[in-house]
Order: sequence, then structure tokens, then C-alpha cells
Amino acid sequence: MAVEAAKGTDVEVGEKTALLRRAAVGPWWTFGLVDFVDELREAVGGKLLVLLFAVEHVMRGFVDDFTKQSASYVYKSYSTSAPQIQIYGGITQLPWALKPVIGLVSDVFPIGGYNKFPYMMVFTVVGSLAFLVVGAAPESVLPVTGVVVCLFLQSMQLSTLDILTEAKYAEKIQEKPKFGPGILSYVWFGMHAGSLAAMALS
Repeated sequence: MAVEAAKGTDVEVGEKTALLRRAAVGPWWTFGLVDFVDELREAVGGKLLVLLFAVEHVMRGFVDDFTKQSASYVYKSYSTSAPQIQIYGGITQLPWALKPVIGLVSDVFPIGGYNKFPYMMVFTVVGSLAFLVVGAAPESVLPVTGVVVCLFLQSMQLSTLDILTEAKYAEKIQEKPKFGPGILSYVWFGMHAGSLAAMALS
């Protein structure tokens, strides 16, 4: 059983110890989420939590699931057959298999001395333009192969942001292992909440 110093006395930490050991700051109906996020913010910094919210909750949780749900309707508008849709789906999901390669490239070839931020910005711009093209270009201008390329670039954006963000919070977990479970809970809870919202809206 671990022992930690609290206010000059030794306090045993075990199964009966509350996870939140300080006065609540949020209203009761948040079920401790406000307190949990506030404690995590003080421990690991607000910037990291904002990054995790934008990438893991919004992009990975909501946007990724929402675009996956809508892709079949886009292909249907092109009268694409089911076997072709399966092939196209495999192509557009390739960037998720390339995540280790993306991480290796960003480590070996820093841009301006930075390993993560430039890659995240470049792929954010490319992926956002791909989203815009699919949403705005009519079928007469954008063939189905163009849609596949755009969806591939969107997946490239999401997978790049995901792997580089994972690397960032892995560093923070190594620095402060005590808050590792809290960071992972924050990431996965928000990701699943975003996925549920995407499925409900789609």
C-alpha cells in the first residue's frame, strides 16, 4: 500500500481512499467531472487538455466517426458498387496503419527544430482542404477517385494528429505517472462521448 505525505502526516492510500481528495469546486450534478478536470489541469497544464480535447474528443471522436457514417452516402451518390466501396474504404483507412511510420518520420526529420507541431499544422491544412473539397465540389467536377483521395487525406490528418498527440501525453505520463490513469480516462471518455454524438447526429 502506497504512503504519501499530506499536511505533515502520513496518509495510507488504498481502495477506500477517494480519488478526489480536496474540496469540490463544481456543482453536484457534474458528478465530479469539473473537479476531475480541474485537478488534471493543475497537474498537467491547461494547454495539454485543450490539445487533447481538440484532437482526441473533437477530431478523433466526433469528426472521424461522423465522416465514416457519411462516406457510404457519398459513394452512393456516385452509384458505386458494394465491392468498390469496400476497396475504397480500405484505401482511405490506410493512414491508420501508417501511424508508426508517421511517428518515426516526425522524430527523424524535425521541421525548424520541432518534431510535432509543424507536422500537425501541415496535415491540418491539407485535411481541412480535403474536407472542403468533398463538401463543396459537385459530382460533375469531382470524380469518385477524387473523393477517395480526399478521404485518404482526411484520414491522414486524423491519424497524424492522433499519433503525435498520443506521443505528447505519453511524455506527460512519464513525467507524472501518478496522473497517467487520469489522463487516459480524460482522453477515452471524451473520445467515446464524441463518437456517441456523431452517431446520434448522423
